[in-house]
Amino acid sequence: MCKESQRVKSLEYLAQLLKDKDKKGLVGPLAKLNDEQVLKGLQHIVGSKKAKFKDRKQYFKDLSESDFSIESFPVAVIVLFPDDEEAVSQAKEVISKMQETERIVAEEKRKLLAFAKRYPKNVLGTYYRGDNRPPKDITGASGFTGFKVLTTQEAIEMARVWFGKGKGPVAYHQDWISNKTGGDKVATGNDIGCMGYGCTGPAGATRNVYQIVVPGLKIVQVTEEVLGCPIHSDVSGGKAPQLLLNADTLEKATVIGVGGVIAEETTFFTSLKPEWITIEYEKTGDDPKVEGRGWIKAL
Repeated sequence: MCKESQRVKSLEYLAQLLKDKDKKGLVGPLAKLNDEQVLKGLQHIVGSKKAKFKDRKQYFKDLSESDFSIESFPVAVIVLFPDDEEAVSQAKEVISKMQETERIVAEEKRKLLAFAKRYPKNVLGTYYRGDNRPPKDITGASGFTGFKVLTTQEAIEMARVWFGKGKGPVAYHQDWISNKTGGDKVATGNDIGCMGYGCTGPAGATRNVYQIVVPGLKIVQVTEEVLGCPIHSDVSGGKAPQLLLNADTLEKATVIGVGGVIAEETTFFTSLKPEWITIEYEKTGDDPKVEGRGWIKAL
């Protein structure tokens, strides 16, 4: 290839690469460097035989006075050695790798933003659960239940025990968080991390992760009228976990939960219906011989 043809190709490439740049000469991080530092950057791409120490000041002058906006060393190489096909090829390869790295970083950032938007945390009525069971056993069955399923009336009475004149909601809640005592309640996470049992990020999880959206749920201030019995001093002292109901009073509620301040967890005394649940990340599908689908909706 003749030198003039190589030069034309090099300049056309630079013009396309830098079409949106308005500043000239050394810009960005390169604007802060001296001639020896610029030389080292050039040599890292084309070697010391091509980028020579004795010419460092001329390189620096040419780059500083260039009509191109030079913010990276591979661009500097092409500006200085447009006739050298090998040097230009090496610089283009570095630029290609830099662009691919930028693309990957931008894609990861996009996924993180999409992940945070799609799976909000600490939103009343929206919860998550990491679970090894396949969808047919959750969304295709009875949803999430305790090992011992409480009737609505039993759940009401349990809430009265927790918030009433027993050992108090703080102690009961601490026992549950620490030991999951009783096996008659359902633990859910307030975020998709599910206290280490869910997804820590866009990469996914080691088990299935479900989202639960409970309709009509609200935080109800605990009073004797709401509870239907005297309340524990923890409640008036402001230390108690929150009572979550889908009604104004405990007696009328069919969904009963406790929102904790000890851990990122919400505990339900009542079962969570399958129609409230969607699988978001599938590690294991209904057919154990087939690999899970991963994210059901791509991030």
